[in-house]
Amino acid sequence: MHIVIESNCKFDIGDDVRLGMANIYIGPGSMLRIGDRTGFTGLVHLNPVEAKAIEIGTDCSIASGVWITTSDFHSIISRSGGERLNPAKPVRVGNHVWIANQATLLKGSTIGDNAIIGAHAVVTGTVPPHCVAAGNPARIVREDVTWRSDLI
Repeated sequence: MHIVIESNCKFDIGDDVRLGMANIYIGPGSMLRIGDRTGFTGLVHLNPVEAKAIEIGTDCSIASGVWITTSDFHSIISRSGGERLNPAKPVRVGNHVWIANQATLLKGSTIGDNAIIGAHAVVTGTVPPHCVAAGNPARIVREDVTWRSDLI
């Protein structure tokens, strides 16, 4: 476990969270919130930076190799106007979400309750509740679903 917490930030972990292996960097003014009974099953990378938040709901299952970040970590600048074109954005993961192996949630991602993110998916936007998203970029491949951790 490697955790770096910078100044003026918040790290809020709920009850019964299972977090065994992680690279966590919480940048100045940023926030990481993990809800109750959420479990991580291997090395994950959580990077709320640029005064933005990563919020993960309750009862989530997050697999090994998952990356969640609020930034591109480099500025893309307009040559003509000089303004930054890629500002940081928060990431929100709802309740009872399953994120499979090596999925990536990029800045601005929002995952609805009871959603499933497939292995190696790259999420750049919104995944509605009760949907499965897979691929790069992630697309909705199934609707009207939920999931259970046991095999029936």
